[in-house]
Amino acid sequence: MSSIEISKLELLAQDEVMIKALKKVLLFGVYYNGTLKKGEDANPLMNFALRIDEQNILTDAQVGAILRAKTEGLATVEGGFGVIELFKPVIVEEEVIEKNPGR
Repeated sequence: MSSIEISKLELLAQDEVMIKALKKVLLFGVYYNGTLKKGEDANPLMNFALRIDEQNILTDAQVGAILRAKTEGLATVEGGFGVIELFKPVIVEEEVIEKNPGR
């Protein structure tokens, strides 16, 4: 990575609101489609797993393979957010050494 990219990631890592917003945008289809909302009818077919075979043409093995791939993709994206955390600056407090009052 370039020094500019590292600097930007360091800034992002310190901005928890931005990280949460990015997660909501990037993972919207996984976390929010098909979720229940007050005052709205439930639509379970909005769920990313239930939409895999809307036309009912895939075998169980194919559906399972697609679901596994989506799960791995989700884990990869979530893992990327974990890597961003590594760019948070480490704050090291200096140890204060008090002088011996007997000297």
